[in-house]
Amino acid sequence: MARRPLASAAAFVFGAIAGAVFARRRERARRRADGDDGDDGVRVGLEVARDEEWRVFRGKRVGLVTNHTAVMPRSLEHAVDVMRASDGAVDLRAVFAPEHGFRGAAQAGESGSGARRDDADASSSVPVSVDAATGVPVYDLYGVRGPALSDVIARAGVDVIAFDVQDVGARFYTYVWTLYDVMVASASMGDAAPEIVILDRPNPLGGAVVEGPAIVDANLVGGFLARVSPIAVRHGMTVAELAWMFNREHVGGDAGKPARLTIVPMRGWRRGMTWEETKLPWIPPSPNVPTPSTALAYVGNALFEGAADVSEGRGTTKPFELVGAAFADGRLSARLRDRDRAARGGGGDDDTTTAMATTTATATTTTTATATATAMARARVPAARYREAHFVPTSGPHAGRVMTGVQSFPVGPNAALFREGVELLLAWKRTYPGAFAWRRRGDAVGAAAAAAAKDDDDDDDDDGGGAYFVDVLTGSGAARRAIDAAAAEGDEDDPGALDALFASWDDEAAAFYEARREFLLY
Repeated sequence: MARRPLASAAAFVFGAIAGAVFARRRERARRRADGDDGDDGVRVGLEVARDEEWRVFRGKRVGLVTNHTAVMPRSLEHAVDVMRASDGAVDLRAVFAPEHGFRGAAQAGESGSGARRDDADASSSVPVSVDAATGVPVYDLYGVRGPALSDVIARAGVDVIAFDVQDVGARFYTYVWTLYDVMVASASMGDAAPEIVILDRPNPLGGAVVEGPAIVDANLVGGFLARVSPIAVRHGMTVAELAWMFNREHVGGDAGKPARLTIVPMRGWRRGMTWEETKLPWIPPSPNVPTPSTALAYVGNALFEGAADVSEGRGTTKPFELVGAAFADGRLSARLRDRDRAARGGGGDDDTTTAMATTTATATTTTTATATATAMARARVPAARYREAHFVPTSGPHAGRVMTGVQSFPVGPNAALFREGVELLLAWKRTYPGAFAWRRRGDAVGAAAAAAAKDDDDDDDDDGGGAYFVDVLTGSGAARRAIDAAAAEGDEDDPGALDALFASWDDEAAAFYEARREFLLY
């Protein structure tokens, strides 16, 4: 009699061990089916949710905010296909598509339905279609917010909304604002509010550096590129970390209460990782971000979307790495080469590498990667190198025109990439003061728009068609005004008016760096 409890306990322990062994075998079998060779690469939230047998979704009607980037990294199967093949573990009822559409085929400012929207409230007649490949209803969410979005969520009839989209890491990329709108709209639905589940993915710019302005002018807060403030242009956070911060700091104010938020974190990601170190495939987040190096260039060179007649490389194989104009010539690349020589004291390429290494080592022995980027910038170490470039876009407003300018080569994710974009704008303004002009939001782009923009350049008010688009990107008119002032000063060796601007941005970035600490998952 006395031996039965021991036998029962032994049987229980054996059963638990056997269950764990079988579970590990099932996971290994799934990984082999996915083509996982057992390497130590990052496992994204979608993989983790599947490894955990979809517990986060079981018994719930699921909607998924997603696009073409939501793939299993090893098998390259899409999240929708994997969920539909889950033997009923995931009851997928609807897909919600951000900018560029569910399949990622639409261009900038467009949705999968072909509609174009900005930050005006959309009507409740949101386009809905049935995905031909899966039969799942797809709701077009780009530009939809507020009560209209709550209505869409109610129509979909879901208990949980998952978010699985690869972001780029810049404040002015729209995917995180679609997430914010979904969180607010869901939280506003009272007892019917669905749970929000974030399936996390890496930040392609890394998670160590915070850079650029964080405070957005009151007249621009709530706009389509910055729903809340403060948030640094280069925030160094993953989507899940941003969602946690949004929910704690902002969603309650806009919805009356926070959303019900669950996070499925990655495994194996570290803040200092480059994209290549994650061993994840690069799925272009949008048509004009085809490579990881594009993402590094994008965070600074996207500011050229605010120029009236300068191509940021759309319609070429190197968008945001190529920047050119029909009015430009070789003087720009010569100016940038002179800047590089000055930064390395007139030496050669080896001296540039040494200067970068010395500055980085000095900064990192005492402080963070953010301070490293700042120290490099203050030491006038360029965050990119340039070659003279000539190109002809095949699509977009500059299609068929010969562009002359530069191709940028970012030195790496720990450099001040956003600040480099501002410096490059100044170089353009100084080199071509009679041709370079800012465009207002909503204005056309190209030669026809340039003359009108030039006539409007002296008017600093927003009474002639909306804010300047570069103001929307940076969060205020400060960068535009400082660039204009520095260009007028004409001192090649001194950015002048930009110094005070950069100092204020460094303060804002440092404050945001500290504020984000409590929301970091990795």
